[in-house]
Amino acid sequence: MHSEAQAQRHDRPLFILMCVLLIVCFVTGGSSQESGIGVMSAQVLAIPVLLYALTRLIACKCLGSVRFGTGVVALIVLIPFLQLLPVPEWLWSLSPARVSLQHDLAAAGVTGPRYRWSLVPGATERGLLLLLPAVALFFATITLGRSALRRVLSVVIGLALFSMLLGIAQLGAEQHSILNPYPQWVPEMGGVFANPNHQATALAMALVLSVALMLDARRRARPGDGAHALPWVYAALAALFVVAIPMTGSRAAPIIAIVPTVAFVLACGAIPFDRLRHHLPTQLFFLITMTALVIGVYSAMSWTRGDKVDAIRSMLAEQTTMIGFAQAPLGGGIGGFIPLYSQGVDASVLRDEYINSAHNEYAQLWLEGGVLAVFGLLAAFAVLGLSVRRLMKLPARSSSRTTGLGAMMALLVVILHSWVDYPLRTPALLTVFGLLGGAVVKLASDDAGAPFQLLADRA
Repeated sequence: MHSEAQAQRHDRPLFILMCVLLIVCFVTGGSSQESGIGVMSAQVLAIPVLLYALTRLIACKCLGSVRFGTGVVALIVLIPFLQLLPVPEWLWSLSPARVSLQHDLAAAGVTGPRYRWSLVPGATERGLLLLLPAVALFFATITLGRSALRRVLSVVIGLALFSMLLGIAQLGAEQHSILNPYPQWVPEMGGVFANPNHQATALAMALVLSVALMLDARRRARPGDGAHALPWVYAALAALFVVAIPMTGSRAAPIIAIVPTVAFVLACGAIPFDRLRHHLPTQLFFLITMTALVIGVYSAMSWTRGDKVDAIRSMLAEQTTMIGFAQAPLGGGIGGFIPLYSQGVDASVLRDEYINSAHNEYAQLWLEGGVLAVFGLLAAFAVLGLSVRRLMKLPARSSSRTTGLGAMMALLVVILHSWVDYPLRTPALLTVFGLLGGAVVKLASDDAGAPFQLLADRA
């Protein structure tokens, strides 16, 4: 108990910094197109958080237990950094699209161009800076003790709740009301987000985290410790998110909420399968869970069948993938989707609408980052898969297992939605994604308790 109390004192300064950074990112980073003083403030604030977290990580000497996760994050940051560097002409000319560009430059009389990996270095530089808050919170999270980590996840839930309440208030507000942070559009229960689909993503993540923390609090509660009401608080929050998610108008929202939540319930041991044959409440709970899963899968299949909007999304992803092959193996440059797509799209599918995203994170990553970005994506999935395997080996009632699987299923919300949208292009969701990734890697590590224990011993 003494060590845990010391650990909480060591966690407190970093926890406060993380909360401030999360709030700034949520308030200012709800649009994929926003790049003003608020976004810059979040990036500046991320620097001391990152330095403080790295200092703690080195002092704890626990880098080895999370080396794969930190290595993948380093690779992700390295990709846009490398794209800003000059490259030899032979390497620059490997992709067919660049050969055509070189011919056009020569025809225009441009000689001796500076060959950079990225064709859009300004956009790539902005993309690199946008990673700062997510990377800072990733490293900060893996240095926290379990108690502080649970509090940070509760802050994420609280921010989603604030956005939900703001969205409900927006339903009766005027377009230029103070409640609408994006007066150029009619309010649609977006909350702090310009896109209601991203509001739905945030609420779905909060739903999974609420269920996870509810179950964890219930398992940790002891008679007379005063925490018996906490599971009911998280249960009430989960119920609010269930009601609010369909109100966003996102058709994908029920799918990306139901599937990860049910997957968490099945994976964390909430259903004791050894009692399934004889215990009626367990049987009813299992029946409700499986019904929700079937509804989610059926909705996913129906949602993508014969719809005009989804046909457009499919066309965008297909065209983006084809342009990506023309830019392979280097990719056109992180953040450069708009000019790359505009110049490479087939003329037969040109539309009047302004296209600012492929509405498929994976196709867009292939276009902008090339082979190295795809390798980084596969490495990230491998680390997450390895982390889930480690979590599943922990005891069924382990707090690390419950919280870690909850964070992983909240990540799954974004992973699923990224197939038909662009949630990671929104700074607020990208930041939370980095935090949850740190939580999964930290709780799955063999010495998850080492950071705060070593700090307490040094005090």
